Amino acid sequence: MSMHRMAVALTPLSLLMLAACASGGATRRNASVVQYLYSKDVAPATATPTLRLPLTVGVAFVPDDVPGGAHAAPLSETTRVEVLRRVAGRFRARSFVRRIEVIPTAYLTPRGGFDNLDRLRAMFGVDVVVLVSYDQVQSESDRKLAVTYLTVAGAFLVHGQKNETRTMVDAAVFDVASRRLLFRAPGVSSLQSGAAAVESDGVQRRDADRGMRQAVEDMMKQLEVALDEFTQRVKDEPTSFSVVRGDADARATPPASQP
Repeated sequence: MSMHRMAVALTPLSLLMLAACASGGATRRNASVVQYLYSKDVAPATATPTLRLPLTVGVAFVPDDVPGGAHAAPLSETTRVEVLRRVAGRFRARSFVRRIEVIPTAYLTPRGGFDNLDRLRAMFGVDVVVLVSYDQVQSESDRKLAVTYLTVAGAFLVHGQKNETRTMVDAAVFDVASRRLLFRAPGVSSLQSGAAAVESDGVQRRDADRGMRQAVEDMMKQLEVALDEFTQRVKDEPTSFSVVRGDADARATPPASQP
C-alpha cells in the first residue's frame, strides 16, 4: 500500500477538514484516537517522559465515531476484548512491564481527551496507556477510492481501487503523566470486490470482518517490532526518557483486572 504523509496540525479545524476527505460513495466506520485525544485544544507536551520501571500498562479501545456507536461498528465487544488481550500479551512478555490492565471501553468518554486518560491513570493505577483505534472505509461506487487516515503521527493519504475495503488498526502508546506518544504500531488491510458483489450487504459485512482481522494481524506483527525498537531507544537515547527503576513489590498494587 502506498501512503504519503502530510504534515498536519492537530487542531479542531484541521481535524474537521481532514475527516471529510474520504471520497464520495464510500462508507466509513472508525474509532479515532485523534478525535478522542485532540478534539479540544491541547497544550503541546514538553516534559520528558518519566518511565518508572517496571511499568503498569493499561490497554483500551477508544470510543467509536460511528452513528449508533459500538452497535454499528465492525468490531463486536467480544472481538475487542480478544484484541486487547492479545495486545496485553505482547506487553506482558516484556521484562520492563510489571502489570497489565485491560480497560473496558465504557470507562473512556468519547472525545474525553487527556483529562479522561488522567482519570484512567488514577482509577487503574497505570503509568502508560495503549490506545487501540481503527478506521475502515468501503467503496460503494465505480470510482477509485482516496482516503485520508488521521493518526497521531500525522495524516496519510491513501490511493486505492474501486469497490474496495481499506482498514487501518493502530496501537498508540502514551505516557499519561507527560502526555507524550512513546511509539505506535499501525496495521493495514486492503480487500477488493467485484462490481456486482459490492452491492451485496452480505459481501460488505464479510469484507469488513475479514479486513478488520487482517489489519489486526498486521498490527500485532508491527507491535512486536515497535516494542523491540522502543526497548532499544530507552537504552540508546538517555536524554529522551527519564528512567526510574524501583522494586515492583514496594509499589502500591491495585487489584488487577482479569483479562
